[in-house]
Amino acid sequence: MLENIIKSLKNGKPLSSVDGIEKHLDLWDLRGAPLSKLTQEERIANGSYKIIQKNSRLYLKKNEFEAIDFSFADISHSEWYKCTVRNCLFEGTNLKEATFSASDFRDCVFRKANMSYSFLNLNSGKNSGSFIGSVFKEVNLSNAFFNFPLIKNCLFEDCKFSVTCFDGSRFVDCEFIGIIDSALFMGYSVYARKSILGIFNRIDPRDYPNKMENIDFSHAKLVGVSFTHDINLKNCRLPEGDEYIIIKDLECTMKKVLMIIESEWEEEEKRLGLAMINNVYFKKNKHGKGTSIINTSPIPSGNIEFEKRFYSLIRKFN
Repeated sequence: MLENIIKSLKNGKPLSSVDGIEKHLDLWDLRGAPLSKLTQEERIANGSYKIIQKNSRLYLKKNEFEAIDFSFADISHSEWYKCTVRNCLFEGTNLKEATFSASDFRDCVFRKANMSYSFLNLNSGKNSGSFIGSVFKEVNLSNAFFNFPLIKNCLFEDCKFSVTCFDGSRFVDCEFIGIIDSALFMGYSVYARKSILGIFNRIDPRDYPNKMENIDFSHAKLVGVSFTHDINLKNCRLPEGDEYIIIKDLECTMKKVLMIIESEWEEEEKRLGLAMINNVYFKKNKHGKGTSIINTSPIPSGNIEFEKRFYSLIRKFN
C-alpha cells in the first residue's frame, strides 16, 4: 500500500484510488509514513568550497494535494515543483532538507515539524510560490532558506529561527510570537534566480518588493535580527522595551551618528563605533530605509561604557 501511495503522490492521482487507505479526522491518513528515501548523496568539492548534494526518490511536480495528514511522516530531502497543497497537516513531520519551488500552500498547519536546512519556495522565474492562511507553530526553521514567496495571513509561533534567511519573502498580515534569533529579512530578494535560459525570461527581484504589510512583532523577541536591502518597517507593530530602539528614519539617524563618531570620538571607541555602524546597523549597499529597529544586546567587545555611549548617541539622533 505504501508503494501505491507514493505512486499516487508522484503521478498526481487522488489518494482515494489507493486500496485500503483510510481517513483520520477527515484527512487522508499518511501519519508516520516513510514517504521519502534518500537515493543519492554526492560530495562536491571545489578548492575549499564543499557541499553535499542529496537526492530523494520523492519528486513531486505540478500535482495537487488536499486534506492529507502528513503527521510524523518522513518527507525529508523530497522535492516539490509547482505543486498546490491545501488543508494539510504537518505535525512532527520530517521535512529536513526538502526543496519547494514555486509551490502554493493554503490553510496548512505545520506543528513541531522539522524544516531545517530546507529551501522553502525557491523561484521559477517570477513565480516563487506562496504560504497563505497557514500556521507554523514550534517548527524548526533553522538554516531554512526562502526566495520571495508571498506569505500572507500566517502565524509563526515559538519557532526556531536560527540563521533563517527569509530573503525577499513578501509578508502580508502575519504575526510572529516568541524568539526570533539571527533571522534575515530583506526588502527584495537577493538570492533569487534571475534568469531562465540565459538572457531570456530575466526577472528583477526589485519588481517583487517585500513591503512588510501589517506585520505584528509585538509579541516577539528580536535577537540579532537583520532587516536590510531597502526594507521599511513602518507598517509593522514592533516590540517595545528598554532593549529596543525603534528608529524613525534609519538613513538620517545613522548618517548623523557616523558624523559624530568620525569627528569627535577617538582611538578604540571610534574604531568600534564605526565598525558597529558600517558592519552591523548600516551596512553599505545593504541597509534598510525608513523605520527600523535595533536590539541593544551586549556588544562583543564587552565594553559596558562603550555600549552606553554608543546607544545613547543613537537615541539622541533618532
